[in-house]
Amino acid sequence: IGPSHRLQRCAPSRVTQKQLVVPKPYSRWLFYSCGQFSMMTVGAAVHRRWGCCCLGFLVFLAGLNYWRHPTFGLRRYADMAAVSITVIYHMCVALGVVGGGINASLAAFWCPPLRPLMGVGPSVPALGPIGYALLTFAFVAMYMRARHHASRKEFHISTPWHLGVHLLGNLGNLMLYPGLRPK
Repeated sequence: IGPSHRLQRCAPSRVTQKQLVVPKPYSRWLFYSCGQFSMMTVGAAVHRRWGCCCLGFLVFLAGLNYWRHPTFGLRRYADMAAVSITVIYHMCVALGVVGGGINASLAAFWCPPLRPLMGVGPSVPALGPIGYALLTFAFVAMYMRARHHASRKEFHISTPWHLGVHLLGNLGNLMLYPGLRPK
């Protein structure tokens, strides 16, 4: 297997701009699942993480725009870029590169003390940098699994994996915000 064969495997073959990447019944589920990103946006706003809030809203809009009619083209690449930038930014926030880092001692790198999820209310275990990094690794692995099955046109398998990516990403971000230093 030469390098050109690997390239052909990744590139869509004879795909038009109008052809759906994911067929209608499955793409509808992913469209509706984009509503979860509003929870991430609200959670970031409650914890005054305005960069995370803006990026969460961008992912929400880009996801709705793409999944309403998922074809190859600019909308798809805009959605993928928005998600990639958001994941990288949240990882930088979790590691303390941006925004001050976690609000606990170094012993809490795995899981900081319990904190209220939305500013008030029940306390939850917030994710520390190591916990968030592991969760991000699981997020990427699930996404790769979804892409693998989608490339084989096994949408009945790839769609639940992709829905899990949406759920895991949102829960991870919601559990990250309470453990960060207050702004």
